Amino acid sequence: MRLGALLSARLDRAGDAVTLVLTGEFDLAGVAPFTELVEGIEATGPNTLVLDVSGLDFLDSSGMRQVYDAHVRAEGRYAFGVVLGTGPAFRSLALAGLDQALTVVASAQEMSAA
Repeated sequence: MRLGALLSARLDRAGDAVTLVLTGEFDLAGVAPFTELVEGIEATGPNTLVLDVSGLDFLDSSGMRQVYDAHVRAEGRYAFGVVLGTGPAFRSLALAGLDQALTVVASAQEMSAA
């Protein structure tokens, strides 16, 4: 599904676990549609939400803020993990120090097994 001109998302559900895979460019234009999508997922009451940003070609500070906000909203409600990979999203989040604040997992399967 399209979340803006340059941002796409795919939802994978396995029981009460949801993986949200982002591709493209996550900048200010994607903030509102991303927030609406995550709030919709939260409304279904998942036990686990994994956000896979490893396929992003670009992640600016507004996108980073949304990743962090999703992490904060999850605290005490459901398990939340982020798949970073080694690309631009990882570099952006690491430069901002957010890779240390987030629960980083290698894959959605790793989060499900935890």
